[in-house]
Amino acid sequence: MGYYINIEGSDFTIPKEHLDESYRRMCELNVTHHDKKTGGSWTKGQEPIKWFAWMDENYPETCKDVWAILTDLGFDIKSDDRGITLMSYDSKIGQENLFLECISEFVVSSTKGLKPFIIWSGEDGATWKEVYGDKEVRIYEGTTIFMGEDDEH
Repeated sequence: MGYYINIEGSDFTIPKEHLDESYRRMCELNVTHHDKKTGGSWTKGQEPIKWFAWMDENYPETCKDVWAILTDLGFDIKSDDRGITLMSYDSKIGQENLFLECISEFVVSSTKGLKPFIIWSGEDGATWKEVYGDKEVRIYEGTTIFMGEDDEH
């Protein structure tokens, strides 16, 4: 089971100068957000081991940089002289939102004056836009309208 989502559009880059701090914060989630982990293994009615969805329980040991964490989360990314840019995502929803939110104050848009964003769509046609910055993420639900199309149906 699960709910499939994908990125319809994005303008989301982690600048090179913030990669180390972004990595540190993403790893810190493993300690500070233990109660938000949705994966786990059960033994004798108890859940002794917990992890974030789609991640290893010890991802700070197996993922040595931001690139590795984002790739494990399911993102396709590119790296250039500016930093790391999210390109696409096409998988079941996990807990990628926690990882992106913890670095929201560092990400930038390639368009001057705009905040970084990701436009998502779900398997049932739902769409939403997440706008990042200033230590917060704003989420806007929406509908896609194509202007200028003939309305003959």
